[in-house]
Amino acid sequence: MQQERKKTKDKVIQFTCVGILFLYIYFMVFGFMIVNMALLALVILFFVNYKQSKEQLITYWTTNKTVLLILLSTVGFQFVHGAITGDLSAKRFGFLGLLIVSAFVLSWVQELKLIAKIFLFCITLLLVAGSYNIYNYYVSAVEFDLSSGGHIDRMLIVNRPYLGFMLTIGILTALYLTRIYTKYKLYYGGLSLLFLVYLVFIGNRIQVVSLVVLVLLYLLCYAKIKGIKKIGGFAFICLVVFLLFNYTPILKKRFELDSLTTITQITERLEEKEPRVLIWKCAWSFTQEPSFQPFFGVGKVETLENKLRSCYDGISLQNPMRNYFIDAQFNTHNQFIEYYVLTGIIGGGLLLSLFCVVLVKVRRYFTPTALTFALFNFCFVENLFNRQLGVYLFGFVLTFVLMLYQEEKKRIQAIENDK
Repeated sequence: MQQERKKTKDKVIQFTCVGILFLYIYFMVFGFMIVNMALLALVILFFVNYKQSKEQLITYWTTNKTVLLILLSTVGFQFVHGAITGDLSAKRFGFLGLLIVSAFVLSWVQELKLIAKIFLFCITLLLVAGSYNIYNYYVSAVEFDLSSGGHIDRMLIVNRPYLGFMLTIGILTALYLTRIYTKYKLYYGGLSLLFLVYLVFIGNRIQVVSLVVLVLLYLLCYAKIKGIKKIGGFAFICLVVFLLFNYTPILKKRFELDSLTTITQITERLEEKEPRVLIWKCAWSFTQEPSFQPFFGVGKVETLENKLRSCYDGISLQNPMRNYFIDAQFNTHNQFIEYYVLTGIIGGGLLLSLFCVVLVKVRRYFTPTALTFALFNFCFVENLFNRQLGVYLFGFVLTFVLMLYQEEKKRIQAIENDK
């Protein structure tokens, strides 16, 4: 009787865990604020199933101690710096708290394949919902334009850069599952292709470039082919990229390919069409000022924001996007630059060292390496720690990378033992 009760309890806990996990990933992918409640539910589940969850958490910690210590140090330093400068913003440091919890919370689920499947399913739902909105826009708009405009993010539900990042993670995850579930290889391969087509269709430049780089990385460092086959593969990739960028209307318009013939034109057009170029110029210029303290940064977020506004007002005088700059009041759009400018060498260096340690750890296996590169690239063009969706995605992908590394390690060891 006691054994039956235990089995029933375990089944209830397992069913509850799957349900809460689905809600957590679903709310995260769609950017819903209620994801905080799902996170709290996962934390409560830890204590409900304390004995087993504790063992899984300890295993996660011991196998990834260096990475997690650097993550804790990165966030901890931001708190210390904020306390010293009197700049403990509830919103900013609340997000950092969520980052830490989200980087640990999936460790006591320990169901990597289940996490991957739920994530892919939620991305597909987001794609379907966005496609429906795009269709309605297509049939009602006088001029159908997805290359620019504030209406795009509303249609896609999630901001285009964040959607593009999730699609990239989805593509890599689906391709990973094609190797795990050979019976469903066509299904997961088709899913990755669907995500790629949607990514190109919405014209996410940064993630398209990321995927091109990742394909080249795979070909050069991980593909088990030699000589003429590798050269042929490289030529084929170049051909695909050429066709993609020249015959996909949205990408062609987003990259302004028709008017780019010289390096000077490329630089000028980037400054006109890509806000990040001027944003990074402004942010980096603060580090060249005599008042800048390399080990302490500019100090307060308010100081950085005021400096950015002042710089935008001066640097955008001849830029057609001037009003856009002034109205939008962009942040630095680069997590590494932000931490360096705001908190100095230690703040920026800790974040950079986190990625270096992770890459060294997972470098043997392509998928965790590719996921880490995708996360690094996204941090290079967005301030993830300033948005709720950003911190959740950072914690989710980092946890996924570390868990995937352990799974790949076990899989390769099992193959080697069978030989």
